[in-house]
Amino acid sequence: MKVLSNFRETGGPNRTTAFTIVEVLATVSILAILALIAVTMIGGLHQKARDQKLQSDVDLLNRAVVAYLHSNGELDGSLSVDQVLSRLKSAATAESGDRILGIRGSFIDPSLTYSPQSATDASAGKARAIWDPTRFRFVVQHDGPPGIASFSIDPDGSGVPAKTDNRSALLDLAVQDPWIWDYNDATPPPPSGPAPEVVVSRVPTGPLPTASTPPVAKTRLVAPAYSIPSSSRPVTDFDLAILLTNPNADGTSTISYSIDYGEWTPFTGAPVMVPPGGVVKAQAIPIDTDAHYSSTVIENTYVATEVPLETPTISGSVSAFGPGADASELTITNPNPDGISKLVYQIDGGGWNDYAGPFTLSAADYPAGATITTKAAPILDYYLESGTAAFDLIGSPVKLDPPQIVFSATAFSNDKNNPVDEISVQLNNVNPLGSSIVSYRIVPVPGGVGATTGYMDYTGPFSIRQAFYPSGFGIQTYTKPLKSGYEDSDEVTRYASTVEGTFGGHLDLDTAVSLSAKKYNVDVLHTHDYTGKFGLTSVDFFALLGDKHHDLDDSLPSASQKFKILLINGNLSPGMRVVLHEEREGKTLTRSLPVTEYDDIPVHELPVYSLDGSGESIRLAGIEATFGQDVILNAGALPTEPKEVISNKPGKNNEWRNGALTFQAVAVNGDGSDAFGTTAGLSNGGVHGVATTGLLWEGMLYWHWDGKSYDDKNNLYRPGDPTSVEGFTTERPEGKEK
Repeated sequence: MKVLSNFRETGGPNRTTAFTIVEVLATVSILAILALIAVTMIGGLHQKARDQKLQSDVDLLNRAVVAYLHSNGELDGSLSVDQVLSRLKSAATAESGDRILGIRGSFIDPSLTYSPQSATDASAGKARAIWDPTRFRFVVQHDGPPGIASFSIDPDGSGVPAKTDNRSALLDLAVQDPWIWDYNDATPPPPSGPAPEVVVSRVPTGPLPTASTPPVAKTRLVAPAYSIPSSSRPVTDFDLAILLTNPNADGTSTISYSIDYGEWTPFTGAPVMVPPGGVVKAQAIPIDTDAHYSSTVIENTYVATEVPLETPTISGSVSAFGPGADASELTITNPNPDGISKLVYQIDGGGWNDYAGPFTLSAADYPAGATITTKAAPILDYYLESGTAAFDLIGSPVKLDPPQIVFSATAFSNDKNNPVDEISVQLNNVNPLGSSIVSYRIVPVPGGVGATTGYMDYTGPFSIRQAFYPSGFGIQTYTKPLKSGYEDSDEVTRYASTVEGTFGGHLDLDTAVSLSAKKYNVDVLHTHDYTGKFGLTSVDFFALLGDKHHDLDDSLPSASQKFKILLINGNLSPGMRVVLHEEREGKTLTRSLPVTEYDDIPVHELPVYSLDGSGESIRLAGIEATFGQDVILNAGALPTEPKEVISNKPGKNNEWRNGALTFQAVAVNGDGSDAFGTTAGLSNGGVHGVATTGLLWEGMLYWHWDGKSYDDKNNLYRPGDPTSVEGFTTERPEGKEK
């Protein structure tokens, strides 16, 4: 005990100027750590260099961990990187600092910070540092969850640490006693036998060391608080209003913030407006830099989630076409805020159009009505397309047009040089997209061999072999509606047959031009067997075949002459159709109607045509009469004799041109008013009547048969009744006209 006392007397006074070996080693470690932290990152280093720096930083941090543990530091329960770095940045408390051997201050620069690794870099296998609490050390690895990408010095933080750490050891340097170590005497347990006499030396006495008063520490400010924490929220919540609160004493600091890593701005108390996906950084800045350090920087992220747009509304000035309502103005309203979306619409399932303002649909363009669909489409991020709204504009029921029938060959052929034993069939639906579907059946040619099938829905081209229909076949087809506002089309038939023209007979054609607009005086031209001679099932009045005929477009006084088309005796030839090719606003529209429907259109509602479309007229690009090859067999064409038609002998009921189907072009004045007169009683069917003044051109079509003229009482023809023509369905020998 005396030796210890002597050592205390001679060595004690030198404690404050000398260093123990532990202190020297710890100091060397701290200098190395501080040198590490002073090295800032250099942007643009190659990955290998970044990995080497990270490994070097981890090695030096692990040395600081060892020094901290050897200086009575405690890391049990420190599971995260932030907890470990906080301990390493802390200084020993004033009480414990005077008692411990080793370093009493912090082991790393308090301004040390780090950059977390992104999920993208982590999944790419880039190096990251993590804290291993089982080994009490930092390690570098290339897999697992994201860690620390790099360490650096925060330029806004410096000086002494704000936190202290109470460190205790088994043996502490003396504070109360003049010995190296503080100790307390303990009463030994009583001996089991008689107690021997023991001489105990006295504990040296002397004045206790005077504890020095630590200087007032420079403290770090507390970071600002956010009124709304980092979060994900609908984009409609943005711009998000954030308030910042300063938890420090009044007059000690101000708050600055930045949005999306932009310039720092002083916080004035007004809400910070954060855009969708915005990042806000905030920091307390000291007013007296000698008394306080800036706070740590708190960063909050506000993620915006996608939101569907509100569905627009659509309305029309009228909801249905009718008398006095031949057009409807459509208006679409966008319920969404300005600037985030646009409106688009489609008509009857067509392409999408940008909505620029109210638009009009007319009964002339959409006689069956239309369905207008609209939706809101986003023009900014974070918004999704809205649902759709629809408006049904109701029109008058419209009869669908029949399909077009296309064959790959006109007939089977046994020609060894060009045999045809299979014919493909294509049916074209000429009606609006989505309005209808084509239905068809296969029949043998009249008098031929083969089965008549049931009706089938057309799904695409198909082929028919000669083995099943040796004499040829026919396709009977029509279109049926898929939506309201439409009605079944008429049925049409086309045959693949060696028969040219029509079965059971032929049609003659006559044309005439007026020699005087005010008095009926015409020049008539005639072609016998027009259908058989040219193998036709249609007559194009703008391109008549043969050496001489009066084409309609060549018979008018001028291209600007306005005219209307009248149709006469439609009820006597119900198997015929009229096809009009009209050009409106640069687009060609084809209208195909049975003659029994066209002749029911009131005269004042008939379109005003011209050949050049001048003024308020519609340009007529063509007019045809069409019919099936079986039009005669089905009693769809009037049977009569040419001489009565040419001489304009009245029919049995006083019909014009002995009942022949007659087309007339009649004059219209420049102002659109009628320049012709008609007599209704001369036409069998319809409301047009016959023009006896203002006539410009005529075209007549009829069945030239072997029976009596239509005006004869023995002519028993009944339109549409095949039994009324049986026995006369044979071809007239060529050249034997009556």
